Amino acid sequence: AAVGGPIALVQDGDEISFDLLNGDITLHVEDDELFRRREAWQPPAMRFRRGYLADFTATVAQAHDGCVSKAYHSQLMTEGEK
Repeated sequence: AAVGGPIALVQDGDEISFDLLNGDITLHVEDDELFRRREAWQPPAMRFRRGYLADFTATVAQAHDGCVSKAYHSQLMTEGEK
């Protein structure tokens, strides 16, 4: 959500269905409405400005990138391009 993924577009009152057997989550919102929300989306302000959580937030990649250090993730991506 913090980097603008699909969950960032969910709003109060949206209908969401879960299919546990197939591992699916469906947000029942029209595509044009999701497009409008994405256009208007702004990243949230950083909540932690000092201490461990500020350091963690500044140096660790997002979950979809493996939660590894951002430097290590960049190295992996560069090696993958070779």
